[in-house]
Amino acid sequence: MGDVAQILGIKLNQSHIGTDRSGSSSQKTAAAPSSIMTSRTPFTKPVLRMVASIKSSSEESSAPLPPMAPSLVRVNQKYISTKKKARPWCWAPFSSEARNDGLVLHHWVRAGVEYPEYPFARFNIHLDALDYRRDENDEGNEFYKEFLQDDNWTKSETDVLLDFCRIYELRWPVIIDRWIGRFGSLSNKKVEDLQHRYYTIGMILNRKLVEKAAKVEAEDLAKALAASQSSRGGVVGKGILSSSAGGGGGGMEGLAKSVLSSVAKKAEDKDTQEMICKYLNSVDTAQLMSLSIMAGLPLSQNTAERIVSFAKGVTPRGIGKSVKLTKRILFVGSLMRKMFKIIGKYKHLIVLAVLLGWIKSAIQRPVVTAVKKQSAKQVIDAALSQSAKQVI
Repeated sequence: MGDVAQILGIKLNQSHIGTDRSGSSSQKTAAAPSSIMTSRTPFTKPVLRMVASIKSSSEESSAPLPPMAPSLVRVNQKYISTKKKARPWCWAPFSSEARNDGLVLHHWVRAGVEYPEYPFARFNIHLDALDYRRDENDEGNEFYKEFLQDDNWTKSETDVLLDFCRIYELRWPVIIDRWIGRFGSLSNKKVEDLQHRYYTIGMILNRKLVEKAAKVEAEDLAKALAASQSSRGGVVGKGILSSSAGGGGGGMEGLAKSVLSSVAKKAEDKDTQEMICKYLNSVDTAQLMSLSIMAGLPLSQNTAERIVSFAKGVTPRGIGKSVKLTKRILFVGSLMRKMFKIIGKYKHLIVLAVLLGWIKSAIQRPVVTAVKKQSAKQVIDAALSQSAKQVI
């Protein structure tokens, strides 16, 4: 009772407190004896004798009574003393950032602890809705006619489908139920048709976003390359832009180098590596299959499971090693390419140097003449004759 009162912040009188945790009895106000105990009955006499014997034995014995509760309580990995005063809690108001109406609710929190944000608001995760309209005033008629036109679907049906998917967050049993309630049971579209239409729109929108981002990135890199070349005194202005856009020139090579260098720098960052690992570890099979369908490259169940199992084992250290190995391979490849380029440029000189070395070695090689052959023969005959005489 004392712990509950301390937690709730209620002050109790001394008369409401019984024995404390150390086992020593606290002061109590004498309660009026009940009429049952005062009346002498055969059932109350043994009880009174037992109470009197316990009281006399407790007064005579010097040892204290055993504690009512343990002195230490283990909570997780910590030990908390039960002799300390319990920390109070209070009934406090709160509002969640996940709500838009500003509703104020109340809950029990530890007194003196302030939460700047509601801790469970981070679990309020919603689906990123698909929308081909640029803003509220734009109805997207031109974009729909150019990219989303379908003979089996009207624009109003497509808009209703996107609204249902946004409201019910791809809960397809609920969506098909609302669809039948909106267009009637005579609607010839099944849940598979709704899913195919939704994921086809997502694939088209993602493709357009990627193309737009790649175009913007290419323009920025071309401008940066033009500025760097102009600062070095090289080709400036329209020459670089035309060479980079024309293909096969030095501009495209410099653009590719700048892209690779920027990607390598980002991949070497530890924060980027951790972010990549968190994303890969959070991907599941269903999410990967949905993304592949939206990208137009559907994957089978076994392939998706293999990719997910591989992604679960990716670590920041492994990404760092892969980046270093890739840089070394690129360095060796660029070095070999430069060597082949030098050989191709000076191949005539290399062939001429090889021919001159061969001619020089042929000229300096000694030539055996007939005189030298005869003298060598005489020396051999003389040596043979001398050896024969010594034997005799």
